[in-house]
Amino acid sequence: MYSSDLRQNVPVTGLFDVTIRHFFRAIDYDTLQKLLASPQPSAVNTHQATATEALRQLCLEPASWEPDDSYQSILRHFIYEFQSHLQAGIEQRCRFAAQGSLEELLALILFETNPTVLARLFRNADMSLDMLKQLHTAWEERQTYPGDAANRDLLNVVIAEKQMRLRKLSEILTYAHRLENEEAIFGLLSYLPDRDEDIARGAGKALRRAHPPTLLELLHPAHTHWQTKEFDPLLCWRIAQSLEELLCLEDESHGQLKQARLALLEYAMLDLQQPKRFFTLIAAHVHYSEACRKMASTRLSIDELTSLMHDDTFPRRMTRQVLRVFRYHPDLPTRRIFADIANLLMEENRERLREMEQQIAALFDTINTSALMKSFDNDALIEFGSGDLAYLQEVIHQLLDLPGSLIESFGYRSMASAVARDSDAQKIQLFWRATIGQYLGRIRQIRQAVSQIWLKQQQAAGSPESFFEELVQNEQDVETHHKADVNCKLQISCASCLKRTCAAESYLLKISFLTEALLEGGADKTALKQERLP
Repeated sequence: MYSSDLRQNVPVTGLFDVTIRHFFRAIDYDTLQKLLASPQPSAVNTHQATATEALRQLCLEPASWEPDDSYQSILRHFIYEFQSHLQAGIEQRCRFAAQGSLEELLALILFETNPTVLARLFRNADMSLDMLKQLHTAWEERQTYPGDAANRDLLNVVIAEKQMRLRKLSEILTYAHRLENEEAIFGLLSYLPDRDEDIARGAGKALRRAHPPTLLELLHPAHTHWQTKEFDPLLCWRIAQSLEELLCLEDESHGQLKQARLALLEYAMLDLQQPKRFFTLIAAHVHYSEACRKMASTRLSIDELTSLMHDDTFPRRMTRQVLRVFRYHPDLPTRRIFADIANLLMEENRERLREMEQQIAALFDTINTSALMKSFDNDALIEFGSGDLAYLQEVIHQLLDLPGSLIESFGYRSMASAVARDSDAQKIQLFWRATIGQYLGRIRQIRQAVSQIWLKQQQAAGSPESFFEELVQNEQDVETHHKADVNCKLQISCASCLKRTCAAESYLLKISFLTEALLEGGADKTALKQERLP
């Protein structure tokens, strides 16, 4: 690690800036792996002093600094430092990434590719929003390591989190000076259940200067605050819980809080078709107050709830949320009932993924036995007609639609929480891509066969000079749209990409486009000699 002498002489922001600008992705991944596999020199401590002095010069006198031997000295030391981190193991790297100071984290910032470590690193308190944005820019320009695209997406998430955090802290400061305003008070109340402890603590500190009865009145659905907006019983329930934990309420206020909670429960019980009311009732089921639990059971008993969760029409996403809540039920036998349901649900999900995997295999078997692919495999004349192409297009569409159908069957699209829904849907999409990635070679051959048909048709309709250019341009357009959909910033083509999963999806989309173009143009019974595409 770098000495305290460097920390005292160089501003942290300047240290980060020059490190990213000069050393981020400075060497290719293969060369890095070779260097990491080689043993460290015995004079590594002496080398560290040289590297520290060179880095100090670079930070303090960037205009006069030249990338001579000192550049290589700094780069090698960063590599030695990262090598030490790798030897420590993944768990220690995660702890270090979360707790280390910025100057100690530079080697991880430069070379780390593990998403678990990077998630801790990005959320480190020393990593400012400006630093994360600078790193994001560097990644867009130089991403060449495995997993860079996915890790950059992770960085985007953390940047959004930090931007949201700054906005919340700013609003808390504003609201704290306007406690005479009910909107400001409710704004602070809404931050009390926040998962970020600093946000919740800041809101609570400001609310200690407010009058408790005033706070409790805002939780009632008949309050004037809710005349111009939809009442949110679930948020108010969580606020009531946070208020009880935060404020030292007098006996009278405790009674008011109890009444407010029962009023919320009564409101929720009126219409359980609304998710927020439904989950307010679920929250009441695990409340420490026996009165709340009994009241919730009169509207929806434990037996009725378990029966509902076993119903295939009940959204699986809602089932997962209920299971998470019931992990905190005060009754052990009840917790065990819902733990059994959770295990059963996990097995059902695994079975559905296995079924999707089998469906993909069956669809490729269907393609392999088609006349089109048999003639392609035998280097014979490709025989095809509109019926053959329509059937191939239908199979390709089934392959492309499989993840969406599975997401629909899990009930994720029926949930109000877009973030949670998209997270689970993305996991299904990743599993689907991993599965079709195993068939990348065959998918490329299908694309070659269909491209030959498309080229023959275009050649018959146009000049020999233009038909191939048109095919290339159309496929590039499909590829461009696909890259935008998966947020890929790589400049290389999908054909050159080493990421099989993404490339396989790109080829399927190209096949879908070509078969659709052929069918719209009217593909009659035709035969052509193969000329293999690159």
